[in-house]
Amino acid sequence: MGDIGGFRHADLAAAPPDGMLQNPLLDNTDSIDFAELKPQVLARVGRPNGKQKSGGYSLDGGVTWQPFVTDPTGSRGSGSVAVSADGSTILWTPRGSVPSRTTDLGTTWTAAQGAPTNLHVVTDRVNPADCYGLDARSGVLYRSTDGGATFQGAASGLPTGDSTVQPTPGTEGDLWVGAGKALYHSTDGGRNFSKLDGIQNVDTIGLGKAPPGRTYPAIFTIAEVGGTPGAFRSDDAGRPGSASPTPSTASARWTTSSATRAFTAGCTLVRTAEGCYTAIQPVVKA
Repeated sequence: MGDIGGFRHADLAAAPPDGMLQNPLLDNTDSIDFAELKPQVLARVGRPNGKQKSGGYSLDGGVTWQPFVTDPTGSRGSGSVAVSADGSTILWTPRGSVPSRTTDLGTTWTAAQGAPTNLHVVTDRVNPADCYGLDARSGVLYRSTDGGATFQGAASGLPTGDSTVQPTPGTEGDLWVGAGKALYHSTDGGRNFSKLDGIQNVDTIGLGKAPPGRTYPAIFTIAEVGGTPGAFRSDDAGRPGSASPTPSTASARWTTSSATRAFTAGCTLVRTAEGCYTAIQPVVKA
């Protein structure tokens, strides 16, 4: 979020009465994550305001925050952050650095072994020991099975360049990867990937609440499906549904999509320099 430190929205229809997140106050919040199995635990990092810290944590669902006592060795701040499924470990990859892990809420940090610099780590949403990261320079998917202490290459040959990795809530080792403008799926912790046909120019991926009568999450993506660009939702693990209308503008590109776990039809879309659009009733698959 450029020039914004972040907000906690108890009601999406109302502005947060307490304003931006504090302690620390960030000029930009570059990354935020929560513990899937203990969602009261969150962490965020970014570019600090003045002499404030570059990151912090919350143990009450984002109501109050505490800054990390220290930063990883050599940290220049910013970067990306991830929280293990049980909230016991926080992984921070500061800009230009390798990932570092803390198990004491940022009092001490230990650099990960085997991981490249700038690896954007994400955590498995079921197994607290597993985490993943796709190296945009080499196309190698790295995996850790010890909570981010060490990383090894799990798969190679994925596209280089901009990418996004989304672990599936409720299913261990299930990953969605948008890379090289294509969409890939792994069901074995990133060892093998299958490329989905008919989907191009993937900008973002979001996973939300499963549709009624199903257990697998609904999948949202900003992409081109069958030659048609738009916002799409799939209720059947990756076979696309109908394109939903999205706000149209030529001045920016979609950067983020996130889906709510509260109800099936909700997602939030973000465009560069333009803010957020919330879709409560996107077009669903017939």
